[in-house]
Amino acid sequence: MKYWHSISGVLLLCIFISCEKSGEVTAVQYWTENIGSNKTLPLLPDSNVNYFLYSFTRLKGEKTGIRIKGQYGYARYMSFNVYDNNTLSTIANILDMNIQPDAGSENPFRPATNPSVTNRSYTVNICPNTIDSSAFTNTMLYDDKYENIGIILRYYIPQQNNYANVPLPTIEGFDITTGKTVATPPPVSTNFDAQFKLKYQKISTLLNLGGLLEAPKDVYFYKFSGVFLYPNKDNFYLFTPITFNKKQVIMCRFKAPTFSVNNSQNGTSDVRYFSICLCDAKTYTYSTTTDVSFNIASSDGFVNIVIGDEDAALRTKAAGLNYIVLPPELKNNVKGLIVYRNLLTNHAFPYSMNNVPDLSSNINLTNLLNLKNIQAQTYMDAYAPVGRKMTMQQFLNNFDGFPVSY
Repeated sequence: MKYWHSISGVLLLCIFISCEKSGEVTAVQYWTENIGSNKTLPLLPDSNVNYFLYSFTRLKGEKTGIRIKGQYGYARYMSFNVYDNNTLSTIANILDMNIQPDAGSENPFRPATNPSVTNRSYTVNICPNTIDSSAFTNTMLYDDKYENIGIILRYYIPQQNNYANVPLPTIEGFDITTGKTVATPPPVSTNFDAQFKLKYQKISTLLNLGGLLEAPKDVYFYKFSGVFLYPNKDNFYLFTPITFNKKQVIMCRFKAPTFSVNNSQNGTSDVRYFSICLCDAKTYTYSTTTDVSFNIASSDGFVNIVIGDEDAALRTKAAGLNYIVLPPELKNNVKGLIVYRNLLTNHAFPYSMNNVPDLSSNINLTNLLNLKNIQAQTYMDAYAPVGRKMTMQQFLNNFDGFPVSY
């Protein structure tokens, strides 16, 4: 097996070298693009986020690290996560504000720095944990037992283009004992779609189990860590299983946390970013509404959401609220999910999703008999979304008695 591992690595490396144009493999050949706005992208992406994946295999005890050199992107947020590709679970991460800039550069995500600064270079080092963590700057360590590694660079709301108006970072291998450049592990040809197909059975089992929580009328949210879905370590996720139907209206509301409109507010708001995504049970995302797009009621700070078909009467009744048109892909009794994301929750925020029990480890008979034990509003008060399903006529009459605010 080890012999085949070595041979396959050499073959892949030869393939990439044969494609060179300038004597060096380019960064684009290492990174696989996963653009969030692509409706065929699985694993519950946020449509406003672009994900760039580099995967490679290694053997325990290997002394090769990965050095990533790039420029901070022009975006609301960026980060690197390291994953065990066998479970798609995160095993290390570093976020934008914590990435030390190279000498002569500045980190534009820090509040005191001009976000448009031109000198914005950084170096990130990803290594097995067989070295001292202080050996290199911006070091992300993973347990040496992992042999199938994925690295994801994320840009939230990138400016100008999909790459946050900077080149994709370069990738090179280095010897973790000497720091010297060595052959870069050849990229494993994979992407979100390929990983979804490999994990489909496990993902399907989890989502079908979550579907048992759907009530006939009331809509409650639950916390899910995102296991098998390449979760971002900086995110918390709430979701509700729901059957979408163009003949019904779904209303939800929650008190909005404060969020960072620009980099000067990073680290001081309740969260960096939040969004609502409409997805199907196959983990495809068809609609994302972002914090800055919501009308927040001036009377009480609530976000009031109406999800329904494109209809003039419904829109008129929903004036002043947040109307989300049901995407065509979800109109006909489609089993799906509404996902509520909070990115980089402030440790001082008392209504964090972190307070909610994780569904993936807390489904048991006791909790299924008393769902309040695992429902988000039990731990987050008004900051947890709650909702109700109703007919179009009930909505037009009086919102079926569901509270609204303006």
